[in-house]
Amino acid sequence: MAAETASKRAKVNDRWTEYDPPWVEPDGSAPFRYRVESKSMPDLWYLVDLTARNGHGRCSCIHFQTVADPNYRRHGSWIPYAPKRQGVSECKHLRAAWDYHHLHVTVPMMDRFKNGIPAA
Repeated sequence: MAAETASKRAKVNDRWTEYDPPWVEPDGSAPFRYRVESKSMPDLWYLVDLTARNGHGRCSCIHFQTVADPNYRRHGSWIPYAPKRQGVSECKHLRAAWDYHHLHVTVPMMDRFKNGIPAA
């Protein structure tokens, strides 16, 4: 069962990040919703909805609720997550979900557009 779970989830490409990104897997209940692991509590997963906040996304973690979302409301703009960056308006779970979505949804879609979408 562990191998089956590992095959359904993926770790985002962290070549461009300065932190160890969490595991991400589709939630299955709706498009653009993902389950993202907690790095500090191994059995805890957060729900990330990429369509919330006018497309900037929302996470169920404490950092997002107490720091990132108030920063977004205060500054009125999106400030991407980076370790030790002040005033961020997203958490690492939200960043990991966006990276996963980009790698597994957007890039394949753009490849299909580039190579021509066959008639159904």
